[in-house]
Amino acid sequence: MPKVIIYSTKTCPFCIAAKEFFKKNKIKYKNYDVNTNKKAAEEMIKKSGQQGVPVIFVDEEMVLGFNEGKLTELLKTDETKIKTKKYDLAIIGSGIVGIASSMYAGRFNLKTAVIGESVGGLIKMADRVENYPGFGNISGTDLVKKMKEHAGDYKENVHFIEGKIKKIKKYFQLLGDKFKIISKAIIFATGSRWKELRVPGERKFSGKGVHYCGLCDGTLYKNKIVAVIGGGDGAVNEAMLLTRYAKKVFLIVRKDKLKAEPANKKIIQKNKKIEIIYNANVLEILGGAKVNSIKIDRNYKGKNKISLDAIFISIGQTPRSELAKELKIKLNKSGGIKINRYSETNIPGVFAAGDVTDSEFKQAITGVGEGIHATQKTYEYITQN
Repeated sequence: MPKVIIYSTKTCPFCIAAKEFFKKNKIKYKNYDVNTNKKAAEEMIKKSGQQGVPVIFVDEEMVLGFNEGKLTELLKTDETKIKTKKYDLAIIGSGIVGIASSMYAGRFNLKTAVIGESVGGLIKMADRVENYPGFGNISGTDLVKKMKEHAGDYKENVHFIEGKIKKIKKYFQLLGDKFKIISKAIIFATGSRWKELRVPGERKFSGKGVHYCGLCDGTLYKNKIVAVIGGGDGAVNEAMLLTRYAKKVFLIVRKDKLKAEPANKKIIQKNKKIEIIYNANVLEILGGAKVNSIKIDRNYKGKNKISLDAIFISIGQTPRSELAKELKIKLNKSGGIKINRYSETNIPGVFAAGDVTDSEFKQAITGVGEGIHATQKTYEYITQN
């Protein structure tokens, strides 16, 4: 059996997913918590050049992040033949929209497969969720946990399948690494991925001072200077989270005001560790072995460069709609799936909900509502056809 080492933190959702993968496949591993073990953190950076977690070694092979396909290949965990299974409904995406949809599918007695690479989606990155009804303040990880436990009430009909769909065909075949599914209907709940700044230095320094998840990597910047790029609620929450670790946090906003909710604006303006720089765009990310500064398009204290140790990019998300495009589903200019008020797409039997759609207001609660509506319409479609 290969020697497996993981450098992680307790709060990083991708670290948690990797450990669950090892446990499920009965793989022994050595875990180093870089938050509490300074020597391990230094060792990780020296061995990998990375300042983000998880960093995994399988013998001498390095895996950055939680890459299930790569780990499966290295650890030879996938030794079974692909089996075809039939379902009434296939929900593509196992974030909270997919989970909520599956709960209602269970209530409608629909045999349902929920397919996703990691249960929870981007909301697991949220340190604080304060606008989900019924919870005054809950972490994204805990919200996902509660919803997954609730979905477990319908396990007789609802099956969660870990993996990635490689191909999708009408009516309706879904082919993955370890599975082939035939379903009568589909709900796309694939969510979104972080937008990139697309400036020089961003990809060069990815994991070396350029990050997209404060909950994952913020702990590595204790008593350092960092910047958050963005002006929405996500950026504001990220900046607040990072004040737990960093001694100073710049919030760099493209426009002359924040787009965040008034409640979040009040919170951030009271925090003395945070300095907001308005009307500024990042032109370039600079550094040597790791990030040491950024260049912006306006003067700041007589210069257009700001010295810092890391930047966290929080400028929104891009819909994960590549599979929908394969089915010739109509998308808007931003790649969002076009839906009507019933969560229907232009193809009968295909529905969509949440951040992957063209809905203007993207919140956890609105996505969940769309997912439930999609499930109800799926039930009608199946019973009528």
